[in-house]
Amino acid sequence: MFYCPLAFKRICLLCLLSLPPLAANAASEQKPAQALKPAPVITSTGLCLPVPVMSTPAIKDNKIYLESDSADIGQKDITTFTGSVVVKQNDQRLTADKAQYNKEKQDLHATGNVKLTKGSLAISGDALQINLETNQGDIQNATYSDNSSRAQGKASSIVFKNESEFEMRNATYSTCDSTAIDWELSATTINLNNKTQQGHANNVVVRFKGVPFLYLPYLRFPIGDERLSGFLFPGFGSSTKNGNELIVPYYWNIHPQFDATITPHYMAKRGTQLRSEFRYLTDTSRGKFNIEYLPDDKITQTDRQAFSWQHAQTPTGGWTGGLNYNYVSDPFYQNDFGGNLESASLSNLPRQVDIRYDAKDWLFKGRLQSFQTLAGDEQIKRLPQLNLNSRQTVVPNKLNTSFQSEWTRFAHSTQAPIGDRLVLQPSVSLPFQNAAAYTTFVSSLHYTRYDLERISATEKQTPTRTVPIFSMNSGVFFERDSTFNGKDYLHTLEPRLQYLYIPYREQSGLPTFDSATITNNMNLLFSENRYSGADRINDANQITLGLTSRYINLNSGSEVLTVSIGQTYQFEDSQVVLAGAAPRAKSWSDLQLDLTFQPTQSLKINSSLIRNQQTRELDKRNIRLQYKTGAEHIINVSYRFERDILETREISGIWRINPKWSVLARQHQDLLQNRELETVYGIQYDSCCWGLRLVKRRYYSGAFPGEPGGDPSNPYNEILFLELELKGLSSFGQKKQIDSLLRRGILGYSN
Repeated sequence: MFYCPLAFKRICLLCLLSLPPLAANAASEQKPAQALKPAPVITSTGLCLPVPVMSTPAIKDNKIYLESDSADIGQKDITTFTGSVVVKQNDQRLTADKAQYNKEKQDLHATGNVKLTKGSLAISGDALQINLETNQGDIQNATYSDNSSRAQGKASSIVFKNESEFEMRNATYSTCDSTAIDWELSATTINLNNKTQQGHANNVVVRFKGVPFLYLPYLRFPIGDERLSGFLFPGFGSSTKNGNELIVPYYWNIHPQFDATITPHYMAKRGTQLRSEFRYLTDTSRGKFNIEYLPDDKITQTDRQAFSWQHAQTPTGGWTGGLNYNYVSDPFYQNDFGGNLESASLSNLPRQVDIRYDAKDWLFKGRLQSFQTLAGDEQIKRLPQLNLNSRQTVVPNKLNTSFQSEWTRFAHSTQAPIGDRLVLQPSVSLPFQNAAAYTTFVSSLHYTRYDLERISATEKQTPTRTVPIFSMNSGVFFERDSTFNGKDYLHTLEPRLQYLYIPYREQSGLPTFDSATITNNMNLLFSENRYSGADRINDANQITLGLTSRYINLNSGSEVLTVSIGQTYQFEDSQVVLAGAAPRAKSWSDLQLDLTFQPTQSLKINSSLIRNQQTRELDKRNIRLQYKTGAEHIINVSYRFERDILETREISGIWRINPKWSVLARQHQDLLQNRELETVYGIQYDSCCWGLRLVKRRYYSGAFPGEPGGDPSNPYNEILFLELELKGLSSFGQKKQIDSLLRRGILGYSN
């Protein structure tokens, strides 16, 4: 029976050298290999020339069909077919000028314009010889192409060793158009084994624009979903703090559920750092370890290291959990090696263990939390924090009950007082609602008890506080049909009213473990407590008024305009405050306004304003505009202002100026301090078979006073990122870092 072992997998699968997933459902940027699929009649990527593909109806009876202009049985068991020879079996098709078949030996020999196709894979050559019983044979002077992956190349010969293994000799590989081969891989031999799902090549040379830039004496690679140990393609770059950098990762496939990546990271100004990442995935959990070690930093003259462990426990019998542990050897480690603005400005690294149990009517949560302090004051620890809350469904027009509780032990090396806190809050609610309106009455009792240590003789060891809370929330929905500029809209008017009463309780003698003033926003207007945590419960005798109006496009269902405005009136002076803050006087609160305007699918404007009732000035303004017509045409402009706290401006975007070239940029400016926070700009080139990204980043790294080797007069770090992507093979450079930088810095960006 005629069979072509070359058609098991796409040849382009030899390029799967990026970090593979642990399992089919594990998160990773790599896409798993796919089995061959019938190609369409015409294929094109937009940037590439369309490729015609021969569409051959599949025959699935396993029989061999042979056509020719003439047939000659000249010798015993030997038949010679001449003129337009066609041999078909299932989805395989062989054409040639001449073919000779030896029935006794099961040999087939074809010559003259030999072409073998299977699905989207096509192989041409001068001559084909194959034994139909052993599937051994070869094609001489072969040219191959896979139209679904655009892989194509040549080989002096393709040798079929058996049903699942073959070898290409003096072979080339590329995904470029045959008329413009910008990059090409060549090897003395390329061996593919579809049974073991592995391949290897000898004397590999990668050329770009005809110039060889990478040589590998030996290369192993997977040709399916299986992962293989080996070196990944290197990354390189340059930065002000570290100098020229070279990253050479080694991937270790330990087990189907365990793997590791070991990465030597050479920095000209500091030395060689060793990074390692270990990942695991089980039926009930997943996680990863990261370890970094830099011996004898040339700048600081010290050994520097970092460690992190992230673990997530998947649901098991209602239980879930997680762990996040981080450690660095010195306060400046994140600043030097963190790689982004957020990590450079971190003052505390979290260390946290969480556990959760979900029952039908109850929810239990437990947490252990501490921090490694890098700058500023030491953070308070929770060792542990336990919550038990009811979770019954609220039933309209009936009396509902709920219960919330928390017990926390707070710890700190020097703070006083310190100790335990118990919070109990039962509540009852009565919600009345219909399609047009709702009114909900809520009454609760907040009880707090402390058991304190490190207290003075005049302080209570077990102070308590009991505060009743009563609120009434009511709202109405009005709507009408509206027409504007020839389009139909649904116009809504949604007034809302809340009355909140919390009697005053003296709380100045209670500690403040985790309470802070919450930043003003529209949602805070309708919350019971303006403080986070449970150490302070504000007194209140107030009414809050809010109004929301929407214009909804009846054809698309999208909200074209949403405006919300709200304000609170305090009937009495509020006396509960944090240390150093002034009480709230009897008056109207600051006026808050939120607006979202989306006149088209591509343009969206968000804005929030807070007007100070006493000074009649805007104390807070946030405005963001986004223009987006697809992933390659994005412009973002934003402005943030909080009086005496911050004032920043940010402009970012990516814009494709023609089918191949695009530009990107981001500028983040601190207007209050008159300094640049971050500037990013770069170019991208994208062709049929290769792409290039060159990105320059300059960011404020916040030089700490006394930092070894630091230069306070120049607290900026500059990094140059370069990525060369050979499509169908791999990318060279810093793809992961560039993608992370652009996703974080350009709202709406996706690669």
